[in-house]
Amino acid sequence: MPKRARPVSPPHIPPPNWDDPLRPRNPLVTRRWLLGGVGLIILASFAALYFAIGLLFWQGQWQLIFHPSHVVSRTPASRGIAYDEVRFDATETGQTRLTGWWIPGEAGPTGRPAILYLHEARGSLSDALPDLLALHSLGNDIFAFDPRGFGRSQWEKPSEHHWNQDAEAALYYLASVRHIGPSHLVVIGRGLGSTVAANLTLRRPDLQSLVMIDPQPPTLGLLRAPRWTHILPIRLLARDRFNPAKALASQSVNKLFLVSPNVPVPGYIARAAPPHAIEHSIDLTAPETMSALRQCIAATKHKDE
Repeated sequence: MPKRARPVSPPHIPPPNWDDPLRPRNPLVTRRWLLGGVGLIILASFAALYFAIGLLFWQGQWQLIFHPSHVVSRTPASRGIAYDEVRFDATETGQTRLTGWWIPGEAGPTGRPAILYLHEARGSLSDALPDLLALHSLGNDIFAFDPRGFGRSQWEKPSEHHWNQDAEAALYYLASVRHIGPSHLVVIGRGLGSTVAANLTLRRPDLQSLVMIDPQPPTLGLLRAPRWTHILPIRLLARDRFNPAKALASQSVNKLFLVSPNVPVPGYIARAAPPHAIEHSIDLTAPETMSALRQCIAATKHKDE
């Protein structure tokens, strides 16, 4: 019996909208899209780098201002002067945070004002010893201390805020332990310590005498000194300003400025309200400087607490 022929299927004709996966297609990524993506990646990288630089500045700006030392290699005893090393400013746990030197003056008339000394933003009390020896020759009691982050005081990143708090703690120690109120004090500071001293008189109007040795300009200029910081909004990022201009506008504080003879008098000092005097010497052992210091101390009024 002959075989029946298979019917032949008609050729398949795809519908008009059918998408053949084997059909050549246009490129999935255009050159314009690729260049835009690369540009976006580069822009994001620069933004991340800028943010990282700003964050590093925010965290490490204190190192441009403060140069502390934890070494206290010399004390007044090394020069044959009696002193007491004191720990003060106790926390809630009873641990003290600050270390200071109480250097009693020579026996003299009662009611003689004491000196609160604030050293500059580098070193420790050992580096302030020459100033303290010169001030001791005046015969007044002296109290000097290392703020947090300096010397043997508790370690914390130094800052203007901490320094202001520590200066307040020194006033409290003098009033509560030594029974010396602010009206019986002459506040003396060197460098940025003198700015802290000036701003202390602003918060404590009963302080009547201020001596600024080698006063420094506000620290915004110091933060702008490195070239790499010019790309940053320093005014917004700076946490420490150290600007004494507002404090120096007070007419109730007797002010003595000891400035370097080799530099012009800073504008904020020239604009300070009276009474004030300017001596072109930062060497406390110079006879003219000692005379100016004696006059400033003698002008301090003595009030009973």
